[in-house]
Amino acid sequence: MKKIIYFFGLFLIVFQLSNVNQKLYAQSDGTLDNTFGTGGKVITPVGSNDAGVYSVAIQSDGKIVAAGWNYNGIYDNFVVVRYNTNGTLDNNFGTGGKVITDLSNPTEAYSLVIQSDGKIIIAGTEEIGANFDFAVLRYNSDGTLDHSFGTNGVVTTDINGNDDKIFSVALQGKKIVAAGISFNGSNYDFGLARYDTNGTLDNTFGTGGKVITSISSSDDKANSLVIQPDGNIVVAGSSWNGSNYDFTVVRYNINGTLDNSFGTNGIKTTDIASSDDYAYSVTLQGDGKIVTTGTSAVGNGDFVVIRYNINGTLDNNFGTLGIITTDFNGNDDEPYSVVIQADGKIVVAGLTHITGVNLDFAVARYNSGGTLDNTFGTGGKVTTPVGTANDWATSMALQSDGKIVVAGYIDDGAGTDDIAIVRYFVTPLGINNMNSQCDNLILYPNPANNKITVKTVSDTKDDFASIYNIQGQLIQQKLLQNTKTEIDISNLAKGIYVVKVSNMETTIVKHFVKE
Repeated sequence: MKKIIYFFGLFLIVFQLSNVNQKLYAQSDGTLDNTFGTGGKVITPVGSNDAGVYSVAIQSDGKIVAAGWNYNGIYDNFVVVRYNTNGTLDNNFGTGGKVITDLSNPTEAYSLVIQSDGKIIIAGTEEIGANFDFAVLRYNSDGTLDHSFGTNGVVTTDINGNDDKIFSVALQGKKIVAAGISFNGSNYDFGLARYDTNGTLDNTFGTGGKVITSISSSDDKANSLVIQPDGNIVVAGSSWNGSNYDFTVVRYNINGTLDNSFGTNGIKTTDIASSDDYAYSVTLQGDGKIVTTGTSAVGNGDFVVIRYNINGTLDNNFGTLGIITTDFNGNDDEPYSVVIQADGKIVVAGLTHITGVNLDFAVARYNSGGTLDNTFGTGGKVTTPVGTANDWATSMALQSDGKIVVAGYIDDGAGTDDIAIVRYFVTPLGINNMNSQCDNLILYPNPANNKITVKTVSDTKDDFASIYNIQGQLIQQKLLQNTKTEIDISNLAKGIYVVKVSNMETTIVKHFVKE
């Protein structure tokens, strides 16, 4: 009798999972994920004043963390919010899922990153006296400030005696690298700082842990950074060419010196159409190519995506001579975030202006060659009105299942800004066109602790195995020597990762779990 009950129960579980999968995969890529919040959207007010976020990341357990600002009636404070995987606020974090940090000065967080131990780093700016300084804060996984970092969890850095702001932060091993702007008395320059794990400036980087790069005679603004697998630092932003602003990408060696093997003396500028062009986000492909996104003010602003080869030259195999532009609705469009899916597709998120209506969230997905992906949304594009007034999408992250999380803020219609998180459905890798290749790549053990073995049924010598985290960021690469290659993963944090093996003819993707 017990066996009958067991097999009947097993049948029910399998039947229910089958129904769940049928409902899950009935959604098409780019549709709102109806398992998240209300119809794929979560709106979070913080008190009765304005609040919004500029950065979002996914923890190894799938929880969503976003950071930005909250107005206290006098000035802005840092705010960090954490959500469960279904979009509800995580009551184990701060107070009801929210942490507000008041340093008694105006502050804003523009970027966040999550350490392998689960601690959360946010970076931005604090107004101290007459100037703004770099500000980096670290929180424990429960939302309390980590007192082992800086002074009670807070580090501020005056870069050049004037206004300094961090717009992007990333981990370089255990070190923390921040990039933004530093005012030199006349105009802004690229400003970088590197910190040791306790928050002290790393004196092996630049001059006393700081690097200032003046590119033009006017404003140069660093908006985004990414760390290459070899430790080199890629920073994207804009610089003045004498007539207008250009996309600007700068690569630094590990010690903060300019990498002369990239562009011209470490700097690559791209004038798209003799107009103001601004790069807001940068990421890396598995093959090391650099992808940036931003906007170009040709007529109305459009989404712009540019891909560079490893040496900084434009990739002529992408779009038109390395550049693609996308117009959503014939009006101004601004992209603020770019990620690479494990299958090589490029996702860009930002906002679009609807004539006579409002600003809405906007997401576009491109094939690896730069064409719009017609399997995503309508012709590769998705426009989402989140609230009833203006909506600003500022940041994006990928979940381990491929779903796209876009964060920002909305006008609630009554004149107050609230935090907004939207999640879009994406068919998990291994479904549809990836199915035919699942058996061609074997990973073991899975779950793994210190090492995984990549085994292929065909010779993949001189191909790379690329490992991505759940944010879609390239973590490390390994050159495959034969059909069986061992990869050291001891430095990875616990969580879910993606391995991609690709050559000119095919791409094979699988997930593994690091214990």
